[in-house]
Amino acid sequence: MPTLPNTFLVRKAVSAIKLVVMGSIFFTLPAYGMGLGIGMPASKLTWVTILDDWFDLIGTQTPPPDVKPVLYTAFGLSVLADLAFLFIRVPGSTVLQVARTFDYAAGIIAAVCGELLLEHVASNTSSNALAPQTAAFGSLISVMMILVFVPLGYELVVLFDKKTPDGD
Repeated sequence: MPTLPNTFLVRKAVSAIKLVVMGSIFFTLPAYGMGLGIGMPASKLTWVTILDDWFDLIGTQTPPPDVKPVLYTAFGLSVLADLAFLFIRVPGSTVLQVARTFDYAAGIIAAVCGELLLEHVASNTSSNALAPQTAAFGSLISVMMILVFVPLGYELVVLFDKKTPDGD
């Protein structure tokens, strides 16, 4: 029977992968997109990333919610959590419990920011003949939330796996 890798080492590996992926997607994936015209395809929209000026308004666009600093906070909490899991060598330590809390907080913050951006996108989609415009929700928030919750989901699976009576 093959032996399974130590769950703590797997969690470290998951954190390392998440750190690299999160660092690359956070600055490149769009948060939302805007375009002038009704039913514009995604390729014709002007996509806005975290590095862009969100208040450079297009057409009759309303100002977006000022969630950019909050998204940076979520990103920072996630990075701190991953660094803690990479460099702390004692499983179950208090620092790792705080790191898990940082991951949960980053996920909740990203979800709230996503809801605010989704509301902004919905309020800026108009088929009015005088000011037609199309808005779309980008993939930044969705991917961020998935990345934040994957390590926590792994730990949950491990937790339930250890508590089964037969160990299967």
